[in-house]
Amino acid sequence: MLTPTVESKLAMFINEAERKGNYPPNTADSMRSVARRLISPVLTDSESGSMDTLLAHSAAIVQRICNNKNNRDKWSDGSLRTNRTRIATLLSDYGEHGRTPQAMAAWKRTPRIIKTRRNVEKKEHAIESGAESRGSQESRQSMYSIEIPLRPDMKAVLLLPPDLSEIEAKKVKTFVDSCVTRQ
Repeated sequence: MLTPTVESKLAMFINEAERKGNYPPNTADSMRSVARRLISPVLTDSESGSMDTLLAHSAAIVQRICNNKNNRDKWSDGSLRTNRTRIATLLSDYGEHGRTPQAMAAWKRTPRIIKTRRNVEKKEHAIESGAESRGSQESRQSMYSIEIPLRPDMKAVLLLPPDLSEIEAKKVKTFVDSCVTRQ
């Protein structure tokens, strides 16, 4: 079990990272959950007694969490990969930025920009207002890129014009229907 000092150091680090904007609120919540539910149960006594030991053994800790039978039975491969990344990120961020107040004060994390339909439309509007059409590359930029998850490790990507007609949609549907493998 994490000792109060190790647990409180991680909690204070996550809270400060959230307060400074280095972790968005959802990321901070995920990191708190990872620290509490995943890291804590697999630590040895020496790891739970010292942040330095915990950080030195971070790769082994991640391995133990991912090899834990309960976790493998409970989560999909994608969830295990996500949690592995969260654990590694939390421990790495703490190692780089959480040890001293100066390192924390100097930390400026660039937030990841998530593509939303609205952001894509803004980008397309900017492209269209700059020039009408300069060839196929620019006409592709004005199209919607839609990713459809099929399986945990596979997705389909559609590139569609913003003014897709019903006839064009039927053509796409007919093509996709022809790709189906009957079992």
